[in-house]
Amino acid sequence: MNLEIIDEYTGPMLSSPQKVRIHHDHAFVADLGGHRVSVFDLDANYVDQIGTGLIPSAADLAIRDDRLLVSGTGYNIYEFDVSSSAFVSVTPVPSLNMRGMDIRPASMGETVIADSGSHLLISLDTANSFVGTTGTSVAPVISNPGPRDFAQCQDVLIVDDPDYGEMMMVADHQNRRIVAVVLDPKVAMVKMDPVDFDAATITYDGPSNFRPTAIAYNRKTRTIFAVDGAGGDVWFVDMASGSIAVGYNAFQIGAGQLSNPVGIAATDDVLAITDYGTNKIQTLKIDS
Repeated sequence: MNLEIIDEYTGPMLSSPQKVRIHHDHAFVADLGGHRVSVFDLDANYVDQIGTGLIPSAADLAIRDDRLLVSGTGYNIYEFDVSSSAFVSVTPVPSLNMRGMDIRPASMGETVIADSGSHLLISLDTANSFVGTTGTSVAPVISNPGPRDFAQCQDVLIVDDPDYGEMMMVADHQNRRIVAVVLDPKVAMVKMDPVDFDAATITYDGPSNFRPTAIAYNRKTRTIFAVDGAGGDVWFVDMASGSIAVGYNAFQIGAGQLSNPVGIAATDDVLAITDYGTNKIQTLKIDS
């Protein structure tokens, strides 16, 4: 698999960008310094902004159907309507450090948050009210961690995999792995029995320098992409073989140079990467 740069944006509409999600051929970026969500097309052209002045230090976001959820300072979730950009609500969340979140399909509607401070996954209902947590809150890193022994979980992603169906993927930063859990579409993640959770888990363990901070998924090739922040690498995780390897190094000379990639999102054909160090979003063509 090869990645080819399509284009990139560095300008006033990005100030310390964080996580990115792709929705309806647009990249939505949590813009920490701009206190908003900045929207780009997949050629990295600026299109719009959402929530300016309403989201203090936007750090992460999730989109499902017309719901846009954004985390901000004070451990709050800010909800917007995607189609109209209208503000809907703000809800406090019992979190120590929200680092990633995603929303399950409409049939369930559960929002799952990766909380790196508590080392837990937090569950919210469709009203963004707290439901419960999953994990053991083990810290620091332990040898041979179990499926629920997260250590600084940095991102979570809900995907529809052609082999397993609905899956939840967790970037388990300090344990140097990605944890993938096969979900029951009729059961909330937080309601899963711990034994069933463990039995439904596939773990992709990386080398010593693999510390995922954000993850993306390509359904066509069944590949998980991961960025590792200051490491400057984009990792490819082949779900079929379980192999993990650096597929793209962001430290290039001239055009395309990144210094601290912190967000990543994918479609079948395009990868979007946000870089905190250079205030940039970069889009790349996936050639499989």
